[in-house]
Amino acid sequence: MSKAGIKDPRRIAELKAKGTDTIKSRRKRVVVKGVSTAQQYALLKDMRCDLMQGYYFSRPLPASAFEKLLARDAALPAPGG
Repeated sequence: MSKAGIKDPRRIAELKAKGTDTIKSRRKRVVVKGVSTAQQYALLKDMRCDLMQGYYFSRPLPASAFEKLLARDAALPAPGG
């Protein structure tokens, strides 16, 4: 949004929410990557995003570590963990 010259955080959130509503109205899922903070997570959850990923949930894992989690049927770390 800053590349478009929009600096007001409330205006940015409003535009993102409108985009989410448009996507949802077309029966599509909203997927967000790069979630890094609890504040981002809370905002995106309020905006009804379907899927999120980012450091807030887990740092990147080597494939072997991820495979071990899947083999143990273990849950990924909780948000923020």
